[in-house]
Amino acid sequence: MMRSLLSLLLMFTAALAGARTLTVEAVVSPAWVEHAGGAREPLVPGAILEDGDKVLTGNGARVLLRMAEGSAIKLGENANLGVDRLADKGSAAGRVVSGALSVVQGAFRFTTRIFGAPPASRDLNIRVATVTAGIRGTDVWGKSSA
Repeated sequence: MMRSLLSLLLMFTAALAGARTLTVEAVVSPAWVEHAGGAREPLVPGAILEDGDKVLTGNGARVLLRMAEGSAIKLGENANLGVDRLADKGSAAGRVVSGALSVVQGAFRFTTRIFGAPPASRDLNIRVATVTAGIRGTDVWGKSSA
């Protein structure tokens, strides 16, 4: 009985870790999250982004998003960022955080986490207009316009 309860608790913890792949860390308003169903709500620190969500910022806005393994995504004003295929898989030794980000409009910055524990691999695709970049262990800046 105790072993079954422990197994259930471990599965629940793993599901929560996967659900927290991309979290809103800081917001300078106005900024919103638009869910896949079309509902839009103000973006607030602590919010967890899900597949199909879009992050939208207005004039003068800034947003800081944090990946589960520590990487940071910063958005500037009048940005539109699509989020897709978020996942946090594997064990502590073989952990992989993955997803796809589409920068439709606005300034962005993606900075990988170099120091800290626990380390994790990342498999992240960032699309900017018609450019797709795959870079490991660096800092990527960019801007996209309609």
